[in-house]
Amino acid sequence: MDREEQNINLRKLDAWERAMLSIWLEEPEAEYYQPNVDIVFNQEAELKERLKEQGIEGSVELKNHINSLITWGHRGEFDTMCRKLACLTDSAREAFIASTTNDKHELHRLNIANDYFNRIPLGGISSYDYVVIVCYCRIGSKLDYLTLVEKWDYINQVISLSKNSYTNWKDFIIGFNLGNHYANMDLSVNYISKNQTSHAKLLTSRRSPLQQIDFWHS
Repeated sequence: MDREEQNINLRKLDAWERAMLSIWLEEPEAEYYQPNVDIVFNQEAELKERLKEQGIEGSVELKNHINSLITWGHRGEFDTMCRKLACLTDSAREAFIASTTNDKHELHRLNIANDYFNRIPLGGISSYDYVVIVCYCRIGSKLDYLTLVEKWDYINQVISLSKNSYTNWKDFIIGFNLGNHYANMDLSVNYISKNQTSHAKLLTSRRSPLQQIDFWHS
């Protein structure tokens, strides 16, 4: 690959990265930051603290975390849970969920899986894992936990996985929202409806990072 081809490929990867990061942003700031995602990743001390809360304090921990999300992630657990629930009758599912009272996080995830297992996109909640990986890549590169080569290699993997799981941004965003709600018990119960407007604009606005690239056919 010559230098010109490399530059074109990097510009394309950069546009794909920005598109996925724009989905990660939440209201009320989402609409302002979606076209300007760089601003969100400027404060190194804040980024370090965010990773530290996840038990990540260096390159090794970050790579282990990313590799875990690539191979299994929240989607693996969610898919296993949905298959288990799908094998039960309605009454048996209710009894099974009601018996899970000692672990609030497990109960939360079971309730989300039960509410949505028969009305989610084919890609499930995979897009949540993929967007989180891209966030980690941006932060890791900013903090020198990842080289640029490592960052773009991970993002290339995410792009391939995304295209194998979904065929459009609408299903991708639905999967992300459900995954975010599934993985984070502290989100408000109206999280999805609260972000509906900003995500709708991502799908329709000409200024949206999603509209700047032909992601699904390139």
